[in-house]
Amino acid sequence: MEDHATIQEAIAALKKVVEHINEDKRRTEDRLAMFDVVRSIHNCPADLLSSHRHLTAKLECVEVSNLIVGRGHPVTLFLFSDCLELCKPRKKPLSSPSLKHVTRLSLLHVEQVLDLGDAQFGIICEHGPFALTTEGDKKAFLKELCANIATSLCRPDPESLLRVASVEELSLEAHSLTLSRRMKRYASRVVQRATSLHNTPGRLRRALSQLLTSPFRQHEGSPMGKSGEGQ
Repeated sequence: MEDHATIQEAIAALKKVVEHINEDKRRTEDRLAMFDVVRSIHNCPADLLSSHRHLTAKLECVEVSNLIVGRGHPVTLFLFSDCLELCKPRKKPLSSPSLKHVTRLSLLHVEQVLDLGDAQFGIICEHGPFALTTEGDKKAFLKELCANIATSLCRPDPESLLRVASVEELSLEAHSLTLSRRMKRYASRVVQRATSLHNTPGRLRRALSQLLTSPFRQHEGSPMGKSGEGQ
């Protein structure tokens, strides 16, 4: 009986050691993911790296409203445990890093998350409401976003932060979403070409340059992205 009890204690101790090793491994992977994000963003705020912050999700989108970078332009969302980093592709996509910092939104300032149907969703924050569309896993991203907001606000009801809404509530016309689908295909091509043409012949580089100077690139400045374009 004594041997049995000793063995059980040894097994319990080994389980604790394994748990500590797995936790250290997870923290290391989280830190590496954070460094990868920072390296991929031009003008990334230095304080984005923090011991209490970790990356939980990433989503490629196209703006439907005109608050962040302009309607029809690509936006990359990095969701962290306490904030949302919004980026856009740089004007020179062949340069590194490939993304440019637009703004960082504290989850404490998010008032509501809106499911606008299909691939669209919206966020109401201190800057005002903005809407996005995506070809990624919208449902999983919104669930993670609401969970992080609830944790930041110490609320036990993350599901209450998400509600189904209509386009009209954000003062967006229905045809805006139809137009954004065409723009989404264009923006998707820009992002894909920007990340895959580092070693392409000059002819393809010139083709990309012509694509990036199309009329879709012209838009007015937005309240959340007033800073000049970094090269």
